[in-house]
Amino acid sequence: MARLYPSHIPSDAPSSEKVVLDALSKLPNAYSVFHGVNWLNLNPKANQRVGETDLIILHPKHGVLVIEVKGGRIKVEDGDWYSIDRYDKSHRLSRSPAVQARGNMYFLKEKIEKMRIVTAATFEQGLMGYAVWFPHIDKENVSLPMDIQPELVLDGQSIYQPEQDIEVAFGCWRKHKTAELDKMQLAKIRQLISPEVTMVPSLNLLLKQQDNELIS
Repeated sequence: MARLYPSHIPSDAPSSEKVVLDALSKLPNAYSVFHGVNWLNLNPKANQRVGETDLIILHPKHGVLVIEVKGGRIKVEDGDWYSIDRYDKSHRLSRSPAVQARGNMYFLKEKIEKMRIVTAATFEQGLMGYAVWFPHIDKENVSLPMDIQPELVLDGQSIYQPEQDIEVAFGCWRKHKTAELDKMQLAKIRQLISPEVTMVPSLNLLLKQQDNELIS
């Protein structure tokens, strides 16, 4: 089974994300699935300073896929996107889900390249891309806006065949069939997205605090 980061699904997560995560947890062992990834960009020139990525899927042969999940009914009107909940309440989205996924992908790509984990040339081989997932929608016979293609849309049917549809989305970005990520690159990307951190008390700081207490 795929490994989830974090390993548990938050009890307060939207039902749409719970359904998707449950489906993804059944993927083969080679997949790593990161959900609810918060990020901060302090670059003064950045258009967006804080954000959250719904899903990041990592696979040695396929690469990195960033996915934006939107539940409920979806409506696009006059260029604006809306999500309609079970109470028939319409929620206007600040951006197209595809644009949001693309922005999250570019932020992650920049971080990976800046840390020299994977070079831009490697990603140019098609090892990074994005997609959107509408778990309550059947995309058949739906006319999509130009900023997203059917192959990059996972829907309610994808819940029952996640690996198949995820591989299709990965394949849309691939340029070279032999390109893949090695074990070291995979480990470093995992550490970047979901770091293991242990904060140990500083002995020097403890001694300094004791000295201050003695002086007082």
